[in-house]
Amino acid sequence: IQLFEAGSNAVRSGQQQMGIQLMEAGLAKNPYYRDGLYNLAAVYLDMENADKLGEVSRRLVEVDPQNPDNWRLYAGQFQIRNEEAKKAKKTAPKPVLDSLLHYITKFNDMKVQVQVSQFTHAGAK
Repeated sequence: IQLFEAGSNAVRSGQQQMGIQLMEAGLAKNPYYRDGLYNLAAVYLDMENADKLGEVSRRLVEVDPQNPDNWRLYAGQFQIRNEEAKKAKKTAPKPVLDSLLHYITKFNDMKVQVQVSQFTHAGAK
């Protein structure tokens, strides 16, 4: 958890590469830590790195498929690819557009979101 906290702090202070390295080191030790996956995916979305975002957000939705925000991040990789195609004055491939629409719809159509923000254990209590 210290690696994830240090990584988040580094990103907030403008040191994205250092933050990414710290978060990736944390995920190497705990590859299913939802908050770590979410934060790293958000950094990749901000950096518009579709390939890395795709990897991390895929694991994120495998770990927590009922969170619509995770599907929004997953859709982000297709949005980035679509924007790249527009900048190159090309049409994005049909699978990119279809995937973008599919996952944005999945994000929009989720009716319930449950988040556990903290868990505390006090011995036998």
